[in-house]
Amino acid sequence: MSTIRDVAIKAGVHPSTVSRVFSGNAKISQETQTRVLDAAQKLDFHPNAIARSLSVKRTCTIAIVIPHIYSGYFDDEFFPQVVQGLLNFAYPR
Repeated sequence: MSTIRDVAIKAGVHPSTVSRVFSGNAKISQETQTRVLDAAQKLDFHPNAIARSLSVKRTCTIAIVIPHIYSGYFDDEFFPQVVQGLLNFAYPR
């Protein structure tokens, strides 16, 4: 598994530059972005979603708390519609 440091070494940049490229920082030149993305692809590097959510303090996760899940919530028509409404709101098209 490749790390951000591996990508930085291969691209000839500092690890913080790699981080900025993956964060979408506009202050990084197109040439540097291309070098970093090429290095990441060659190393099969994928940013760690858990580490990113810790750094930005956002998980992009929705939780639904349901008491007694086996008491028929999914048997009637109301609850699935509520869940679908939440999904439509969270992921608009």
